Amino acid sequence: MEESMKSIALNQVAEVELRYKSKVKASERPKVSHSRDAYIIFKNTWDENKIELQE
Repeated sequence: MEESMKSIALNQVAEVELRYKSKVKASERPKVSHSRDAYIIFKNTWDENKIELQE
């Protein structure tokens, strides 16, 4: 019984919240209207040798 109580306690996780706040104003960010726009921005920003390693 004591063993099952420990198992339950180990499965409980506190709430985790992650936020990202950009220092760039929305008016200064590139506008993405089509998937092609996003592709061009990512292609110009990310290192082509590392793009497969990042999610």
